[in-house]
Amino acid sequence: MVEESPIDMESPIDMDELTASLDRGWDLLGRGELLAARVSAERVLELEPENPEGHTLLGAIVAADGDAEEALELFRHALEVDPEYVDAMIYAADVAVHPLRQYALALQYLDEAAEIATEEDQLDLGLLRAEAQIGLGELEHARRAVERLPPPPYADPANLLRLGRVCVDLEQYERAKDVLQQASEHPGTRIDALYFLGMVRDIDGDLAGAQQCFLEVHAAEDTQQAPSWAVSAEDFAALLEQALARLPGELGGQLRAAPRFFRAMPPVELVVEGLDPRVPVLFAGRPAGVVQAEPTGGPGNGRRARRKIEAPPQPLLTAIFVYQRNVERFAGGAEGLGEELFRALVDESAVFFALSSEETERLLGGPDDGAPSA
Repeated sequence: MVEESPIDMESPIDMDELTASLDRGWDLLGRGELLAARVSAERVLELEPENPEGHTLLGAIVAADGDAEEALELFRHALEVDPEYVDAMIYAADVAVHPLRQYALALQYLDEAAEIATEEDQLDLGLLRAEAQIGLGELEHARRAVERLPPPPYADPANLLRLGRVCVDLEQYERAKDVLQQASEHPGTRIDALYFLGMVRDIDGDLAGAQQCFLEVHAAEDTQQAPSWAVSAEDFAALLEQALARLPGELGGQLRAAPRFFRAMPPVELVVEGLDPRVPVLFAGRPAGVVQAEPTGGPGNGRRARRKIEAPPQPLLTAIFVYQRNVERFAGGAEGLGEELFRALVDESAVFFALSSEETERLLGGPDDGAPSA
């Protein structure tokens, strides 16, 4: 009797399990249950190692867990398996923009996706294109991308938030205000929408309205737990020292000489006084060109009057405050912490020491100028 050869194909049961694992993985990811979602994604790849959606799902999970570089590799692998898998292109472009800041790479993926994308994909593609072009400083191109977007309402409130942020960057404040107000009405986007709405109100001169937004943002974020990928306080302090060591010349010397203090978040007292609740680094002391206060009204009066300084004084840095949760928020993952700390130090230096835009760009983008002086 001749035995029949088994048919070399997946059984319907395996296909049912594969589909169920994909659906379960995306659902768990949407609920933020990353460990359980990873189990489902890995099961998909056990059943079909070259499944493009499985690699895309795992990449989305890895990105949510803070490893953007690994996520990008997984999206690339999905596209090697299926070069026309639009979802992988969109996810790759998204992670290239946030948090990797590889804007030209993002535009490459978006250009490829645009040739084969469906109508349903146009909103994601348009928002990502505008974000990448803003990152490259191509603001007029970004404005045209926004003009081509379908108008709200959107099924996903996260897209309202993204459009609001883009409008803030493009200084389209009235449109931003309207869109962000809509986004603030949804629980999943409320806090981020209030933060950017606070920015717009501050620009409009509505200081009370801005403070109301920022205080709610601070209250919500002050109770949040650290991300799963957060590093220890000791490792975070070491990353700060490495970032300080990259700053050249007299600027680097002044920053390294200042005492450093670490907090999870800025204190609410400073937020009440107008501090951005998401500021990652704050310098204390006397910044360049500050309007100083001096006692007036005689001994024991206690009142202070502000006087205008004709010539800006020499800046005096007395302390550096670093807020770890806010640095983590902008970094998006452990791999980006060091670079985000460096960028935050440069941005705060630009304000405190009144650096020119050319000096700031040189510090951010130029090579190190040898060993910094102490």
